[in-house]
Amino acid sequence: MLDDKILRLINNQKTEHTPHAFRAGGAGLRDFGALRHLLEPLTEAELSEALDVIDAMAATHNGCASCTAKIAAFCEAFAAQTLPQRSVGYREACSALSGREQRDYRAEIQRQLGI
Repeated sequence: MLDDKILRLINNQKTEHTPHAFRAGGAGLRDFGALRHLLEPLTEAELSEALDVIDAMAATHNGCASCTAKIAAFCEAFAAQTLPQRSVGYREACSALSGREQRDYRAEIQRQLGI
């Protein structure tokens, strides 16, 4: 079972509560930056559960390629060490969305996370 703080940081980003939460300076960027440190100590199963919750939240942003790409870039970073194959899927999703927008969302998120 995931910690309430983790669930709050993820689910606060649903579009019905915060449209475009991942825009520059948006709450999603700050919250997911904080989320990184909460996810690092999780087991594979717990991290997988957290990513499933993030995936469900990301689906509420389907109309926005920018938000969806940034969420995928965050998930790529979150999964990189513990779930590398899942990380690759997020990288591919972000790259596909970034190509449409002609932006490097991965680089933006890496800067946000300091990696």
